[in-house]
Amino acid sequence: MFQNVPPSEDLLGTRGTVPQLPLPHPPGYTELDESMAVVRASLSHHNQLPPLLQPQNQTVNCPYKEQKYDTEPSQRIGNCYSPTAQCLHLSKRSGVSVRRSRIQQARESGHLYPVVEGIPDNVTIEFTPSQQFSNMERRERADPSNFLVASKNDIHRYNWYLENGVDRKSLPELPLFREGIPGFSSISLEGIEEKFGWEVTVPKSWKDDMFSEVKDLYNASLRQSILDYVLLDPAERSRLGIEIQNKPFQPRVVEGPSTWHTCFIETRYWLYENLFTTSPVMLEINKLWHDSYKDRRPFSFEELVAREPTPTPKELGGIVAAKCADFRNTVLLEGYIKECSLIIDSHKESWRELLPQRRSDHPPQEYQQIASFFSTISALMSRHLTGMMYRFFDEIVEFFAQYLRGNSYGAMEEESAPGFPTGKEKWSRALVKIKVDIVEGELVFDPPLQTIYPALELLFDDVMAMITKIPTLLKKFFPNNQSRAKLKSVNRLDYYYVNLVLKVQHAVECNYEGPCKLIQVFDESLRFVDGQEERVVQEVISQQDSLGVFENKILSLRADLSNITGMRGSVNLNLIRVDLTPAQAKLTSAVKWLMSTISDHVLHGNRVYQKEICRSFDEISETALLPTTTTEELINQVEFIQDTEATVFPELEEKLTKAEANVLFLLGYSDLHEDDYKLHSMTFSWPARIKPIVQHSKNRLNNKRELANNELKERIKLFDNHVMSWSKLSEELKELDFSVSTGSRALEDIARNVDQLAELHTNLDTGREELEEIRREQKLLDQEPLSGQDLENVFIDIEPYENFWELALRGLKCLDEWMFGPFLELNYNQIEEEVNEIFRTNFKLMKSFSDSPVVKRCSETIQNRINKFKENLRLLSVICNPGMMDRHWIRIADMIGDDFVIEKNSSLSFMLDWKLEDKIDELEEISTAATKEHTLETNMLKMQAEWKEMSFTFLPYRDTGTHIISGIDEIQTLLDDHIVKTQTMRGSPFIKPFESEIVSWEKTLLTVQDIIDEALKCQATWLYLEPIFSSEDIMQQMPREGRYFVMVDNNWKQVMAKAVIDPHVLAVTKIEKVVDDLSHNNKLLEDILKGLNNYLEVKRLYFARFFFLSNDELLEILSETKDPTRVQPHMKKCFEGIAKLEFDSERVIQGMISSESELVKLSKPINPHSAKGCVEKWLLEVENGMKVCLKEIGARAIKAYPSSVREEWVLEWPGQVVLSGSQTHWTKEVSDAITTGTVGSYLEQCNSQINKIVAMVRGKLPAMSRITLGALIVIDVHARDVVESFHKNRISDVTDFNWISQLRYYLEGSDLNVRMITTTILYGNEYLGNSPRLVITPLTDRCYRTLMGAIKLTLGGAPEGPAGTGKTETSKDLAKAVAKQCVVFNCSDGLDYKAMGKFFKGLAQAGAWACFDEFNRIELEVLSVVAQQIQCIQLAIAGKLKVFVFEGTNLTLDSTCTMFITMNPGYAGRSELPDNLKVLFRTVAMMVPDYGLIGEIVLYSVGFVQARALSTKIVATYKLCSEQLSSQKHYDYGMRAVKSVLTAAGNLKLQYPEEDESILLLRAIRDVNLPKFLAQDLPLFQGIISDLFPGVELPAPDYEVLNKALFTVMERMNLQNTPFFHSKIIQIYEMMLVRHGFMVVGATLGGKTSALLVLAGALAELHKDKLMEENKVGIHIINPKSISMFQLYGNFDPVSHEWADGVLPILYREQASSTLEDRQWLIFDGPVDAVWIENMNTVLDDNKKLCLMSGEIIQMSNKQSMIFETE
Repeated sequence: MFQNVPPSEDLLGTRGTVPQLPLPHPPGYTELDESMAVVRASLSHHNQLPPLLQPQNQTVNCPYKEQKYDTEPSQRIGNCYSPTAQCLHLSKRSGVSVRRSRIQQARESGHLYPVVEGIPDNVTIEFTPSQQFSNMERRERADPSNFLVASKNDIHRYNWYLENGVDRKSLPELPLFREGIPGFSSISLEGIEEKFGWEVTVPKSWKDDMFSEVKDLYNASLRQSILDYVLLDPAERSRLGIEIQNKPFQPRVVEGPSTWHTCFIETRYWLYENLFTTSPVMLEINKLWHDSYKDRRPFSFEELVAREPTPTPKELGGIVAAKCADFRNTVLLEGYIKECSLIIDSHKESWRELLPQRRSDHPPQEYQQIASFFSTISALMSRHLTGMMYRFFDEIVEFFAQYLRGNSYGAMEEESAPGFPTGKEKWSRALVKIKVDIVEGELVFDPPLQTIYPALELLFDDVMAMITKIPTLLKKFFPNNQSRAKLKSVNRLDYYYVNLVLKVQHAVECNYEGPCKLIQVFDESLRFVDGQEERVVQEVISQQDSLGVFENKILSLRADLSNITGMRGSVNLNLIRVDLTPAQAKLTSAVKWLMSTISDHVLHGNRVYQKEICRSFDEISETALLPTTTTEELINQVEFIQDTEATVFPELEEKLTKAEANVLFLLGYSDLHEDDYKLHSMTFSWPARIKPIVQHSKNRLNNKRELANNELKERIKLFDNHVMSWSKLSEELKELDFSVSTGSRALEDIARNVDQLAELHTNLDTGREELEEIRREQKLLDQEPLSGQDLENVFIDIEPYENFWELALRGLKCLDEWMFGPFLELNYNQIEEEVNEIFRTNFKLMKSFSDSPVVKRCSETIQNRINKFKENLRLLSVICNPGMMDRHWIRIADMIGDDFVIEKNSSLSFMLDWKLEDKIDELEEISTAATKEHTLETNMLKMQAEWKEMSFTFLPYRDTGTHIISGIDEIQTLLDDHIVKTQTMRGSPFIKPFESEIVSWEKTLLTVQDIIDEALKCQATWLYLEPIFSSEDIMQQMPREGRYFVMVDNNWKQVMAKAVIDPHVLAVTKIEKVVDDLSHNNKLLEDILKGLNNYLEVKRLYFARFFFLSNDELLEILSETKDPTRVQPHMKKCFEGIAKLEFDSERVIQGMISSESELVKLSKPINPHSAKGCVEKWLLEVENGMKVCLKEIGARAIKAYPSSVREEWVLEWPGQVVLSGSQTHWTKEVSDAITTGTVGSYLEQCNSQINKIVAMVRGKLPAMSRITLGALIVIDVHARDVVESFHKNRISDVTDFNWISQLRYYLEGSDLNVRMITTTILYGNEYLGNSPRLVITPLTDRCYRTLMGAIKLTLGGAPEGPAGTGKTETSKDLAKAVAKQCVVFNCSDGLDYKAMGKFFKGLAQAGAWACFDEFNRIELEVLSVVAQQIQCIQLAIAGKLKVFVFEGTNLTLDSTCTMFITMNPGYAGRSELPDNLKVLFRTVAMMVPDYGLIGEIVLYSVGFVQARALSTKIVATYKLCSEQLSSQKHYDYGMRAVKSVLTAAGNLKLQYPEEDESILLLRAIRDVNLPKFLAQDLPLFQGIISDLFPGVELPAPDYEVLNKALFTVMERMNLQNTPFFHSKIIQIYEMMLVRHGFMVVGATLGGKTSALLVLAGALAELHKDKLMEENKVGIHIINPKSISMFQLYGNFDPVSHEWADGVLPILYREQASSTLEDRQWLIFDGPVDAVWIENMNTVLDDNKKLCLMSGEIIQMSNKQSMIFETE
């Protein structure tokens, strides 16, 4: 009736609850007490929904309609059956009427054959079924009540009364409900067990559920019957407010005919015509089969088992396939089928009569009989074949029955082969063989055990194919027949095949246990191949140098090798034979390799050792026999012999002893080569050979020393003689009498004196060199060195004379040249400087020769000539002026006289002859003007000369066929300088002679400036637009702008083509109309940019998430209209959790893939091609599909939770769904526990669930599952703590604030709602990937409550507090909790209101959340405008608008959007928020988080058992460090430091799951903190951790491979491998593994850069050798203080508002988008200050995002590291 229609919430509020509607109050009415309110509520209830039955009556379920009759209800029981009998009384009944039969009633109602008029009553006319239906429809149409339809209100009220109108306690209970339904408790599935052999057990819960369902159906039927009875009365319908009641469906009964005789006759005739079972053909074929083929089989499994060797499953399949094919061809096709055709042919006469006499005269249906005949033959043959197959299947089942007992064994053999079966088991011969192999350190079956049954199933397919597609014989006898009928074959659903499959599968599975148990014999030996024993051997090799240790290890390995080779190679385990030889071979090889590793290590070391010994002896021998030619070589050789005898020989003796022990070891454990024996012989023969060599050398050196002493004496004597001769010569030169003459004679005399002094000086220099040689020889021979004072005295005596005569010679030569040489070739400045220098030097020397009259006289003569020449310097400055041109000399000639002519060879003396010195003032005036003019002209010519070779640099641009301008800095710098110079020169009064030239030059320079300005502007915009408009799709979508761009593109290419021909700057200025063309291009480009921005705005309004992308990113997405897979790299920017999409071969989107590689299938595939190139359309479909998909998956997961094992359930669903589903059921379970008072028992259940999940985390898990369980543990632990607080506080009401203040999840209908206090948020179903969750502390809960309250009030949230308190992370985690997209953006002081407005548009339309980090860094003026923007959005949300106007744009509002801001008031440079902005946000203070609780939960989530104790130690460590260690700027003991320790501990736990947890945590604390402490703090830190972890000793980390690579790189870079330098490199590497951003601090030249470069080189070496899974390193280095903030980060153009990237975004984007596996380092080499580093807040925290002012957000890749190198 109405039971499937849900009750109206508008009428009743919630199901089963009557709304409390107030009655109007009478005048002066006041409520006196609470009871009156109850009365009013009851009255309101009766007014709205009157009761159905009388509540206060002894008769159960008595209707209200009985009240109007003054009789007992028991007297009116009869009127329950007929509305017309409502006035009848039982006491007044007169009798019982005869009940008519159902047939008669049906006939009267028209539902059976009606009686036709004119026919006697005893004769009934039979109607066909269609006639009966027509009569019934006619009668139904005649009744108007059939067309009445109940209103919505009638339906709702009917359903309410159906649910609540009859008290369930008043319904009668059948005895069978108390006693049990007969036979119900003994339900079984014995039939299924007998037919299929399945063991089926019916759970008791099923029976209980079915019993409950029967009971509920019974009660529902009674309630509906009572309600329907009451509603039969019109008065009752009016009282209850139900006007119309839909009539129930009226069944239509059709009565069949009673005559069957005709049908029987027809059937018998048909059988006579079409049944051919008695035909002689049939009999012959049947006899043939039973005589010759019935017992034939394609093969026998007994024969297969007897084959040697036992085949593998694949080989067995090949054998069976061959036998089946042979059987089909030889037995069936060539035998049975062929003989059957012969039988049919031989009995032609018996079936020829079935053919029509004339084919042309008969239609096709005349061939039906012959077709039926052959069909019968086919049916018989099919029966034969299928019967054979069924029997064969039974035989196979019988064969496999022998394997049903399995192959489990428990007995052991003797101790030499534990784990093997004893051989006493009476097992059958094996059917298949599998091999045991070792792959990647694990034992595997080849083929796997699970493939045995599929292989056998394929074998059965071959058996079935044997009789498949065998053609019938109809085609053979009637070739022209088009029938393609085949003989019937066995179906996979046939009972016999199903039975075969199940029995064989069961038999095979029974034999899995034995092989699995057998391979356990290798468990102890797996350490040889999984790297464990190799690490032990390497540790022995690296840490031990004792031959005894090596020998013990080799003996141990030999014993292990003996055990392995002594095992059986093949074992029969009933159905399966297990071949162990592959595993044994690999283990044997591995053990031998380990033994050879040790012996090879010793052998290699001994070779090097002995070669070093031999090399030492060789060096001694070579040095001792080396001939000496100098005294130095002699003494060095003597010292070498002495040192060798004293120290080297004893050391070599010790080395020989060690080498002897090595040789004895190798003779026992290694195979030595012939070269090794030669090396041994050479090594141990050296002591006897070296001693005679040394003694001979000693005798030879003694003799040579005596000879050296004698030679030195002779050399000293010769040197003294030379010194005496030089001293005598110097005295002679001083005493010579020089007569100074005039002219050339004087010059010759002075030149001769200079030569004599120079020759003496050369001899003295040679003497000095000889003196040094003699002194060196004396020192070597231990003699007293010579003083050499006599030689130095000679030097001192001749030095002033030598200086004077050189000066005199130079001065006289210059004076003659200046006076009589051509003055046009003279340089006045050089002459003046030279004259003054000669004058000063001569004046000084003249004073020193006061006791030498000859020299003094000469000096005075030179001084006089200099003074006389200085008088002419003024005139010389005029005539030697380089600016004097012909025009100036003409003026001088006019002034002196017409006879005055300047010639090429005119000299100063010529000028003096004309007495020009008399008119020196006039001449100086002319010279000054000439100088100024010359300077201007020179500068102009210099500028022109510089521009002649200045050229533009043009680079080919991609494959466009054109060029672009590159590197104009040098041109621009020169141009700016020359324009200023030129304009200055134009204003000079001396420019008149070449004024026209300078004006022309200025015009040229300004043209160059215009070309550069216009060209660079055009080029920048063209480069930006060219990739955009190279897309045909963009051209089609923007036709007008596309045409403009084509014009610009052609014009640009033409200009570039002309410029490239001659790239000189001055040549480019001569290109016709180049400036006009470029200017026109720029105007067109402005129009194009304007149109492009409008186009992008339209796209953003269609798909709001585009507002969060920069223009470049958006254009790159929009240009990919043909290949949707090319949009993959941008998916992460549009969807937080979608890294890429899953496309099928047709490029249809099937699923979403997160950054963690989690795949979630979409509910409905999305075909991007249906969007016809509009990327935004199918991206919008992806968004909607994502939400629908997550909603459906979440609903299914929540529904599956109660019936699943929780440990399995959490691994079956996506991580996000697991968290929301678990929270939903936690909410329900806690509510139930509070209501029922079982919070304590539920607390135990929570603890049990956490323990089980933690146990799973400690085991082996895929990375995806580990992330899911880690996040689940974080949520579960908080949930457990909440339940524990409820238990302690004895919470017993679900309305208690402690409960409603929690984040609760409710599945209501198909929607999942999240509630906290009075706030309800619809779960957003935004896919966020499989990401970890934030630990929830009391501080987090408080922040949640504030933010949720703000959302309720249509306000934003404003967490405020110092760094590291979780402001941003808490906001993000709340968004994760409700599945909303949360865009985190790091604000900077460069943001303007336009950029923020673009962001707000995206939030409002996409319904996303945003967290603006460091919001108060924005300038105050911008914040005032931002307040208006935010208020506009909040007012639209509060007004529940669907569309609103934002900054002139109509936006579709998604009211679920909201904004959070985080602020750190403690930093400098922060703005105070304006009052109009403060009121739009609710503030929450975020102070110090609970480090202990956070550490405990995180450690639990990564598998630590002692999480609580260890987290306390972490907190204590940092507390003590902050109190006891020195205060340094780079010391950090906050949340980020704790997070690094927890991350390192988690990595170590994953790497060493069985290691002591205290050791793991201690190593994490030490590795994270040790690198940053100064030397003076290290002892204190060691003391702190030793007190907190007493007795815990850390094993040395295994960095042997890395160390080798470091040594190699250091040697290549010529760096010393000091322990300190090496330890810092290791610390940098360890820090890089746990932090994506870190700082290298140290003084200049402290080795910071070298350490980074060495580590990068070492990682490259490891990558080359494929070790440690490391990769090469790509490095970019930036000095952040060398450029401005705009150049570093980028900025908007102040005029066009176009964005230009800085250096950092370009490099950061390149590294983030790199597809290489290389590590990417971005190194900031320079001071770190708040000016530039604060823009990287979101890069260095867990967001790992670079936020630019353009709105672009670049996600950091896992391969990137941000490294800061500073002092």
